[in-house]
Amino acid sequence: MPKIYPQSVSASIIKLVFGENEFYLRQWADIHFGHNKELMGTVIMTNPGSFHFERSVEWHELPDSNGMLSSTISSGSPDVTMQNIIHVILKGYELAGLDSPNGVVHIRNLSTIREPKAKKVTAAHTAIKEIMLQHHLDISLLEDPTCRTKEGLDQLVQDSRFIILGFVKNMFTEEIMNIMKWKNQYSSKFVCSPLNHSNWCSHPFIWKIHKNYRHLAIENLTDVLNKCQ
Repeated sequence: MPKIYPQSVSASIIKLVFGENEFYLRQWADIHFGHNKELMGTVIMTNPGSFHFERSVEWHELPDSNGMLSSTISSGSPDVTMQNIIHVILKGYELAGLDSPNGVVHIRNLSTIREPKAKKVTAAHTAIKEIMLQHHLDISLLEDPTCRTKEGLDQLVQDSRFIILGFVKNMFTEEIMNIMKWKNQYSSKFVCSPLNHSNWCSHPFIWKIHKNYRHLAIENLTDVLNKCQ
């Protein structure tokens, strides 16, 4: 039986082990539509959540040595959040009268820490940041400057046909407010499905359950794609 979402996902995973503490950072992830390597758009979210490649040999072979920073690039299938993003992109392209998407969509996060429980993300981010600073590790591995700085966002806007925003409520509020402020300069490229009619962009994870948010995201993306034609 063919997969509902046959698109593949590639990602850069970093593993850090310090004593009994083990952390995974997903530096970046890409969703591949077809075989074209050209960048179509970018998605900016809070953090990678429960993302992993459970069937990936590379994932399971990351070493457990104390104080070790190891990384791998692996590929696999889209998780639920990515499936919701794929659905919105496919539908948006269809409604805009465009050919099926054929290219790459970048996924970037304000924090690269892999933590599935939303209530623990901020604490986990703070803890690993302190450890990384103590060991003089590059903080940009944890805090992606491409979506935390005006210069980084400028480059994303220049390179992307569309930028989808989606955030978990009450996390990294200052950084998200900065993005919302900066995006006003490029409103024609941004896709945001407002949460409860607020200025907060709903997270793609909830789009399948709350179809009104998914519908708004599709409408918004369709408008953005129409403006690009």
